[in-house]
Amino acid sequence: MRIISSDKFTNVNASFRTMVPLERSTITKMNLLLYMIRQKTEKFPTKQALTTALVNNYATKAGASLTSFGNQLLFDLRFQWIRPNWIADEGYEKRVCLCMEEILEHPLFDQAGLDEAKYMLENRLLRQMDDPNALSLLTAFSLVDKDSSLSIPVQGSLDDLEKITLEEMEELYAQIQKKPKHVYACGVISEPMKAFLAKYDSCEPLKNDYTLFSSDQFYTEEKAMDISQTSISLLYQTQVALDSDLYFPLLVMNALLGQAPNSMLFTEVREKNSFCYSIYSQLIRFDGVLYISTGTNRKSIAPVLEEIDRQIQRLREGDFSLEQMDIAKKDLKDGLVSGQDSGISLIEQQFLDDLLGRQTCLEERLAAIDAVSVEQIQEVAQQLKAFAQAIIEEADDETV
Repeated sequence: MRIISSDKFTNVNASFRTMVPLERSTITKMNLLLYMIRQKTEKFPTKQALTTALVNNYATKAGASLTSFGNQLLFDLRFQWIRPNWIADEGYEKRVCLCMEEILEHPLFDQAGLDEAKYMLENRLLRQMDDPNALSLLTAFSLVDKDSSLSIPVQGSLDDLEKITLEEMEELYAQIQKKPKHVYACGVISEPMKAFLAKYDSCEPLKNDYTLFSSDQFYTEEKAMDISQTSISLLYQTQVALDSDLYFPLLVMNALLGQAPNSMLFTEVREKNSFCYSIYSQLIRFDGVLYISTGTNRKSIAPVLEEIDRQIQRLREGDFSLEQMDIAKKDLKDGLVSGQDSGISLIEQQFLDDLLGRQTCLEERLAAIDAVSVEQIQEVAQQLKAFAQAIIEEADDETV
């Protein structure tokens, strides 16, 4: 169990984390579980009853999320409550524990709850399909070999949704309950609360399971839709592991390319050439992938692709100013420092360190960013290798 003691926060955060394999056969069920786990419990058998119990207990909050870490999926149940020394109610923390216990141990799964969860997930997936930017990115990942975790849609699939049964959902949660939980908490944690949390924590060490994506193939797909602008998604192999000496140079390179304010992609593609309204790059670090996403008009597809290639080539040649690099570094460091003002961010950082088996403090991470050189950025940029491209093109009058 990881307790991050701090009196700087109004709230206390607790996170119950279970790692499961990221599998195509269960990913849609896992997404349905996000809705069902917060609906009702044996003691609070309706949504209204559970919501009322949480709200009336000084707005105690419960949530669930899924995050992929390479070949693994993190199922995270989170709870938040007001620090107990601020509440003049001796029974307050006991009721918080009751709510947590009910959701963790006694969720109530029924057909009505499954039907509602399917309705909610279907609407979410349909909204994604109506978003050209999301669709182009999903399309790019779907092109990858089916054996790769990259090709598994973490948000679930419409194809699987209708045939999932209540029995399958009950069986899935029973399997999750048998797996080790890793408990993290941040804030003012009383001794009784520590004892309660310890009941759920596993002594087993976290194990990471990730493989850097590598392929000699180039996947591409273009299709036309009745949309207002073209959306482009490009995927690149970085070939940089999380324990590599090039990990922090990769972070700086990505910030310089398309993540930081006034990045090279933003400055050159959007501001100077007016090819698009927005353009950015992001990393999927456990898979060793960088992706670029942008929207443009149909006539500008080729110039946009050429300009993106030019910016990557500039990075390879070191054709950027020290001021640009410093801005990218500052943006990264600001993100790390601001994370110290969030209990959830502190939990996320500690979990990541535990998963990777590393021990680094904030000062060491900031120093590592400062130490990144122009030559290291060039080296990382040289390793970028495009492997997938998806273009969702606005249809002309003849193809609508």
